[in-house]
Amino acid sequence: MHLSKIILFFILLSALLTLSFECSSSEETSEKTVTIEKYTELAKDKFGDNFATQMNSDKTYVLCSNVPKSIRDNGPTAVSYFIYDLKNDKIVFEESIPDGNVSWLNEHQIKVTIIPGIVKGDDKEGGSKTGYIYDVIQMKKIFNSDQKLEEKL
Repeated sequence: MHLSKIILFFILLSALLTLSFECSSSEETSEKTVTIEKYTELAKDKFGDNFATQMNSDKTYVLCSNVPKSIRDNGPTAVSYFIYDLKNDKIVFEESIPDGNVSWLNEHQIKVTIIPGIVKGDDKEGGSKTGYIYDVIQMKKIFNSDQKLEEKL
């Protein structure tokens, strides 16, 4: 009789632990859903239905950008984007560039490539793309003239 009470106790304890883990997992899932809804809603407000999102490798930030419509006149296509901090639920950086693209370089830096409109002289031969890296931890731009940046690229 004593053994059956011990077994019953462990079964109840196991059930309680399982329920508590399921509840905390449900709360985490609910929080993630709310966060996804927040940055998705922000992206819709800024870009309409034509946007893309990219998580960084450790899933702490998300890069949201407009998806430029097809080019009709072969003219420049503006790219607008923002970086959303998932932990703090806020936009940490936002910008628009006249033409180019943005993507994650690593877990805390995005690479911004800007394509200038009219290229003159020697720039035509050497490639005319310019840009920088934005570091979300340091909250600053690192430009191509920096030797360390060139080594990373």
